[in-house]
Amino acid sequence: MVDFERFRVLCGKLNNPQIGLRCIHVAGTNGKGSTCAFISSILREAGYERVGLYISPHLDKVTERITVDGIQISGTEYSALEAIVDTAWNELDFGTEPGYFARITAIAFLYFQKLNCSIAVLETGLGGRFDATNVIEPPEIAVITRIGLDHTAELGNTLPQIAAEKAGIIKRGSKLIFAAQDSEVERVFTQKCDALDVPYYKILPLDKSASRMSAAYQRENAALASATAKLLGIDGGAINRGLDRAYWPGRFERLRVDPTVILDGAHNPNGISALVASLREAFPDRGITIVFNCRPDKDRETMVKSLETISDRIAYADSGITKTLDTIMTTAKQDDVICVCGTLYQTTQVKNYFMEGK
Repeated sequence: MVDFERFRVLCGKLNNPQIGLRCIHVAGTNGKGSTCAFISSILREAGYERVGLYISPHLDKVTERITVDGIQISGTEYSALEAIVDTAWNELDFGTEPGYFARITAIAFLYFQKLNCSIAVLETGLGGRFDATNVIEPPEIAVITRIGLDHTAELGNTLPQIAAEKAGIIKRGSKLIFAAQDSEVERVFTQKCDALDVPYYKILPLDKSASRMSAAYQRENAALASATAKLLGIDGGAINRGLDRAYWPGRFERLRVDPTVILDGAHNPNGISALVASLREAFPDRGITIVFNCRPDKDRETMVKSLETISDRIAYADSGITKTLDTIMTTAKQDDVICVCGTLYQTTQVKNYFMEGK
């Protein structure tokens, strides 16, 4: 967990680049990145200039986390701003490192200030209440996606506990949009909104998505983005164009056909459950092979049980994703569906594997 108060002091040392930044702040367990991508795309289609986007994690290069109008910060610019952040931190003489996420967040704020962004979409890294991104002033709109049991060591062992941490982004002077979910989670949000006199809106998934991100679970993320845009006064045409043109790698991404290969970064029980529903809807009459790999701190047993409801062919990539894919692709038939899931961190390796013609 970021040392939040020290990070606030660091921002002060940097002359608070986050102050005055118009923001959409997004928290939640699953769907944060996709929702941010949808919102950013809609804003650009609506004519907003210099739309900042800050997300995590990155798939290949750290510069993926910070973009303006869809263009990544350059490596040279990133290094220059990193030096400014590190100098400021060292002058504070805390005797510790600022933390990986905190450093990148400070760089993002400086970059958005330098480019005079008209608005920025910020994804929390972990939780919300003590997340580095939460040093911002009240966001114009706070958005909370679906809540599930993940990062329990840091955020709590129950859904209400985790929801309370995510609800830390709700501030007086904002509006809240949240995904419809368990009543005990919704109650955490609505009670905080009532206490702070914050208007709130519960959003149901769209019946269908105008997005090329075709997974069923993206309908909920698209609905959150659409509602956010409507609160900003954006017209339906720009919303539809933004949804259609949004792109978010590693989320139900189709890498090839004959056989069909789907790459999805689902890495916790809720994410896997949503993936299973999407696979069932997209491929109701086709056999599905699962290539699964997850980090040791994740609830592997629960995720595997969910995957077993749609497939009796699950290959575990614990000994290496490339070796496992070699085995699967050697015997795959043209009408097979192969889904690679369990972690975002294998995304680049899997995509490179199929770009090489495998």
